[in-house]
Amino acid sequence: MAERRPLEEVFHFDKEGTLPPPGPIGRVVRLLLGIVILKFVYDWLFYLDSSDYNEPFILLWIGVSVALVPYVVNIGFGLNRGAKPRYVLAGIWLAGGLIGFVVEGILRSEFLWSVIEITQIYIYGHLGISFLLSAILSTPGCELRAIPHMIGKITGRGYQEHYCPGFIDNIDRWERNRISDKQPNV
Repeated sequence: MAERRPLEEVFHFDKEGTLPPPGPIGRVVRLLLGIVILKFVYDWLFYLDSSDYNEPFILLWIGVSVALVPYVVNIGFGLNRGAKPRYVLAGIWLAGGLIGFVVEGILRSEFLWSVIEITQIYIYGHLGISFLLSAILSTPGCELRAIPHMIGKITGRGYQEHYCPGFIDNIDRWERNRISDKQPNV
């Protein structure tokens, strides 16, 4: 069985040009994921409300955001804070729940829903925009480096790369191997 590494060991950054850019298939996958995730953000903005507290699909997305937030914050901002963003998120939700309970007298308050909604829009908005930009810019490694990649290219300062800790790395590797297998031996 594989040993789990602490999150502090997951986040390390490489200099620009270290990782190969994604190929066409990897870019299409990133584009499609960006569209799906931003559709979810759109729904949060315009269709979901506190009556959705009991929807299993919504609760699943909220739960997944707890797992994603260290990656979104650390990789997206070039930090290595380990799991701390997860604890900050939990603290924000706890504070929202307490304030909502004090003000509205109910645990599943409108205030708590608003706090959860803001965090979901940030986490999934950052991720969705990163996927889209990564598809457009052909960002090497993790899509969460797409915004720093774009800023680095615009300013000429460069950027740091990060391998993709998710499944996208497997798609990129498969695509590279598929292409190299078709190359004639010289």
